Amino acid sequence: MNWLVSVAAKWRHSSFIQVVKGTLESIFPFVFIGSIARVIQISFFSKDGYFNELFSISKWLPHFRAYTYSFQSLYMMTIGIVAILAAYQAARIRARQRQADHPMAGLTAIVSFLLLSAQYVKAPFFHVNFNVFGYDRLLVGLIVGIVVGNIFVWCGRQIGEGARDGFSDKFFSSFKPILLSILLAFLLNKLWIWIVYLVPGNVVHDAIDKLSQSNGIFETFGYSLLTTFFGWCGLSIEVGKIEPNTENLKYVFQHSSYQTVPNPFDGYTLYNGYALLMGLGLTIAILIASHRGDHRKVAKLNLLPALFNSNQSLMTGIPLLLNPLYLIPILIVPIINMFIAAFAISIHMIPSSVYPIPKGTLGLFVPFMATGCNWITIIVGIGIVIIDALLFIPFVRLSERIDRQVQTLEEEGQHE
Repeated sequence: MNWLVSVAAKWRHSSFIQVVKGTLESIFPFVFIGSIARVIQISFFSKDGYFNELFSISKWLPHFRAYTYSFQSLYMMTIGIVAILAAYQAARIRARQRQADHPMAGLTAIVSFLLLSAQYVKAPFFHVNFNVFGYDRLLVGLIVGIVVGNIFVWCGRQIGEGARDGFSDKFFSSFKPILLSILLAFLLNKLWIWIVYLVPGNVVHDAIDKLSQSNGIFETFGYSLLTTFFGWCGLSIEVGKIEPNTENLKYVFQHSSYQTVPNPFDGYTLYNGYALLMGLGLTIAILIASHRGDHRKVAKLNLLPALFNSNQSLMTGIPLLLNPLYLIPILIVPIINMFIAAFAISIHMIPSSVYPIPKGTLGLFVPFMATGCNWITIIVGIGIVIIDALLFIPFVRLSERIDRQVQTLEEEGQHE
């Protein structure tokens, strides 16, 4: 185990991981604020939101729609642009590591990211895809920032602390890396447009969308693995919302029985109802096992979003994105959750989820409401959260051992 800790510590001490870690920690406040705004907007200020339907907020609160737009705007201007913020910050951190022109590297990364997002509609018109600015394209922002930062390191001039160059000196010292970065983004944008034009459809998107609509347990497991892996990478594949199975709903209306529905292990039951509880279990595990005050604070802040199955702030604040130590449990724990739920369904302890539910429903209440208020589903959900926390605790403790080893490496480097 000691050799594993040592290897992981050296990996975490590398300049690449330091850039990723510093960037994710920098954007955490915006992700957290955006996550809270999203929860409030969907649960309280959507017509079909959970708390709006529970308390009829839209009927007695004046200017209800204005609150909807306000929280939606707050969400879009925080977590909705974090990929751009990541590009800016990653470029600055990477350039500053080698005393390059880090303010200009950050600005160039923003322009490069925006240029990559340009999509042509009909010549000579084009539009920018605003959907790629947010959390779902965080990895792209990190890569753009690190690449631009490296270009400034390789092609730019080093600047000393407190150096005050004139405008002309700054312009000519940074012009070459700026030009190379923008040219590279321009060529990659053209290449991407060419690939999209030649390849009909989106193979990955179509495959995941097909899995999300499947009624088989193993297909649902596959959907969970793919979406969780992409989420760990800082990406998201847009697929249709997993809706209640119409055959199951029709069967319940006709026979008034949940126990023998034709598709008991569909994605709506297993993934929506139980796999997503993993985030709450991980948050509790950090609160129980972590000795780091900053991690415990992040976990406390994430408790509210985690109750609604929103975990973006936890993923960036710890950070867990692109953290190899957490990859295996993040992939496997949702599978374990679904297996437990499937077993409970197979022995008729709990029924399958058949009814549509309001948006923004509390995670533990999702199967409760989707099964017609079956209380046993809440008990099973609480048990799953406890199991998840116990499964994550060893990884939390191992991660902190690695952090201490990284701190030792940093101290040794300072002494040298």
